[in-house]
Amino acid sequence: MVDWHLSTDLLHCSPQFYNKPRYDFVLIKCTDSDFFAQLIYVFTCQIGQDSHGLALIQPFDAPVPGQRKDNDLRFHRVKARP
Repeated sequence: MVDWHLSTDLLHCSPQFYNKPRYDFVLIKCTDSDFFAQLIYVFTCQIGQDSHGLALIQPFDAPVPGQRKDNDLRFHRVKARP
């Protein structure tokens, strides 16, 4: 829901979320292109006094053979990289 207030998006990545696996999908913004990925694990790395948030992802940027672009929405079907 859009309400013009700042909010925090909570992402889930858990192999046992109410006894079922739950891995959210995210949009990754890179310097050369953007792509979808599945969030596998989120963790924090402490280096000296600095704490860095990191995420392990499964990129979904491999094209599906024989699929073409959707004419109405202009979406491309993709799959996970091998």
